[in-house]
Amino acid sequence: MLKTCVLIFAVLFPVLASATDSPNYPNPNVYLRDESGLTAVWNKDLDDGTCWICHPGDYMDYPEPPYQGKVVIPEYILGRRVVGIQRDAFKDNENITEIVISGTVREIERHAFDGCSGLRVLSFLHGDSAINIGAGGDANQAGALVYSGIDSLYIDRELEFTSQRGPFEKSALRVISIGPNVTKIGKMTFYGIPALKKIVIPANCMEFGLNCFQYTSIEEVVIESSGELLNTGGWRDSSMYNPSNKPFSSCGIKRLYIDRPITGLGGTSKLEELYLGPNAGALSFQNCRSLVKADIACAELPKNAFMGCEALKELTLKEGVVTLGANCFSGCSSLETVRLPDSYVATAKSSGAVFNKCTNLKSVENLNISYVPQNMFAYCASLQEITFGEKVDSIGNGAFGSCLGLKHVTIPSNVEFIGYVPFAACDSIEKFIIEDGAEYKLTSRFWDKAVKYVYFGRQINYKPNDWRNVGYSPFANGQVGEAAEFGPMVRTIGFSYFRNCPNLRDVIIGPGVELIETFAFRECGALEEIRIPSNVREIQENAFMNCRALTKVVFGSETSPVSRSGAACVIAKNAFNGCGAIADVEIVGDVMPALEAGAFHNDVYANATLTVPEGMAADYMAHPEWGRFNTITENITTGIGGSVVSEPDVCDVFSLQGVEVLRNVDNAALNRLAPGIYIVRSRAGVRKIVKK
Repeated sequence: MLKTCVLIFAVLFPVLASATDSPNYPNPNVYLRDESGLTAVWNKDLDDGTCWICHPGDYMDYPEPPYQGKVVIPEYILGRRVVGIQRDAFKDNENITEIVISGTVREIERHAFDGCSGLRVLSFLHGDSAINIGAGGDANQAGALVYSGIDSLYIDRELEFTSQRGPFEKSALRVISIGPNVTKIGKMTFYGIPALKKIVIPANCMEFGLNCFQYTSIEEVVIESSGELLNTGGWRDSSMYNPSNKPFSSCGIKRLYIDRPITGLGGTSKLEELYLGPNAGALSFQNCRSLVKADIACAELPKNAFMGCEALKELTLKEGVVTLGANCFSGCSSLETVRLPDSYVATAKSSGAVFNKCTNLKSVENLNISYVPQNMFAYCASLQEITFGEKVDSIGNGAFGSCLGLKHVTIPSNVEFIGYVPFAACDSIEKFIIEDGAEYKLTSRFWDKAVKYVYFGRQINYKPNDWRNVGYSPFANGQVGEAAEFGPMVRTIGFSYFRNCPNLRDVIIGPGVELIETFAFRECGALEEIRIPSNVREIQENAFMNCRALTKVVFGSETSPVSRSGAACVIAKNAFNGCGAIADVEIVGDVMPALEAGAFHNDVYANATLTVPEGMAADYMAHPEWGRFNTITENITTGIGGSVVSEPDVCDVFSLQGVEVLRNVDNAALNRLAPGIYIVRSRAGVRKIVKK
């Protein structure tokens, strides 16, 4: 660098071989001038081998300002080291367009460049020490380049100044380039520059002073990649929302690119576009209400990082993002789509409410974390569907609470734990699918509003001993709206499972169910028909208590080849207690259910029709409980397609002991029978009659 500067100087400004004392000033000052007019002064009594650039006209009667175009301040003049530029040194030189200041210069006095109206480019080359701009006056004086027309600035060393505000305040600076040797930008260095729109902070810069860019009009800041911390002064809480004493306080940054850890910036309240690279630390942009686009690649976002960024619509979470803090994107009401990266990790201890109150969020892609944190998507009212990835094994409390637009939910088989009402206040859920799998470790409810249709693909372990104390299960009291279906992995329909679900109309009991416990369907007032497949081995007392709309019960209906037709179903006392409206009871299959005394209401025995398989009417009539049905008929089929013949024909009459009384007679012959109880068989079926 030194050789380059000397060469430039030698080409542009040939050095005169002589030195003269000033005619206007007594010794000891000695003045030097080359043929280009570049003038310096030194003190021969205090000679230390250095000199200062001075104004040629004041000291050497130079008739006109001599400088044109580019001026290079060399490291040496006539062998003397140039260490400073005096006041008024280049005063009123309107034709200077560029000044290059060598690394030996340590000070520039104030007003050194006054009147240099054509000056557009200024460069400070690397040196062994900082350079003081504006020295020579008290601290209240303006800096050396205040109101100057400089358009472009290059600095490759630290700038210092004694003025009250920055040396470039209200200048025309538009471009600032920071060289590879700058490690620190002092406080208020670039304070109050109205035309500055962009700044690039290189990786070698390690420290900002307080308010070093305050009250500029910077719209774009690029902080280049580095693993080293950029110390930006002021507060150390990593908050970037208009903190005081930050380097960009009171600025209007619109685009920000950061790829290194920093301690804060300030001035981001008008931010529109953000990029956080993989080296960026945990930074916060809370309440940046103009932020529209955020591209995030850093490992961690802290609590409330983007909370209240209501305009944020384009969010990209790249691979490498690991942690999202509590309320990280809470209140980002313009966000419509989120894709979570594979690198994102969440556990039961992770912060919750990450996307809380993102009211326009419609879809979540790649929801494939082990644990969905509590309240993660609460109050996302526009979310209509959720797809869980294969890694999801737990869903936290209230994870999707108050998602009012949610209509369909499928819980995959890999989910093993569901916390307290993760779907609380989701009023619009129509279909809830719990895929086949192992038991849930459920300690509370799934939801607190009625879900129209629920498929139970596995056994729900809801700790019935605890729930018995309050008399119902997590799905009771209207939690299931209209329909429920049980898959092959469900073995038990538990205690009070659907108790007091007044709108439950359709129930499909799957091929794995073996037990229907007490009160399982108690007071399901809309249930009109129930089919009990042959795999059910026991129906406990009061299982269907007070199902007052129930009119038809079918035992042994098959829903799957995986049935257990060899085992008789035990129907306990009072199993259908209070179900007086039952009009049809049908038995399918050759195994007679074990009906205990008083399983049905007395009105059912008197008024309902019991339909049994062909050839088994006598067996049922002879049974002490099944025989209580006044009307028992056989389900007789033709040989064509198995259809039932419903119209009566001639009939055969038997005693209760099976002895034939009449053969091939019409119905009129029945009136001639002696008083007693008879079995009548016709093509329409088998029935029991009582002749009085």
